[in-house]
Amino acid sequence: MERSLFKKIQMLLGIKCRDATVLISKAQDTPLHPHEKWAIKLHLVSCVACKRYKKQLMVITKIFKMVGDLKNLDIQKNHYSAKTPTPKHIGVDLD
Repeated sequence: MERSLFKKIQMLLGIKCRDATVLISKAQDTPLHPHEKWAIKLHLVSCVACKRYKKQLMVITKIFKMVGDLKNLDIQKNHYSAKTPTPKHIGVDLD
């Protein structure tokens, strides 16, 4: 019953997965308006796919930030050191 209520609210806002993923991506670079934040929050309550997208995007963003610090990489002989970032190193579980 609660799920159908959230679906109705989601439909009233008019946010679809495509809109949600655009806003989730936008939020990585710029602050969102309060109504955009709420639209994402309400959408994520009922959408497992967009929740996973947000989590994966967060992991990718953290990895790129870590890779940007060349001290963490050992590029010699195409071998990565133990400091190479992985989801486990940054504390994110993809499942």
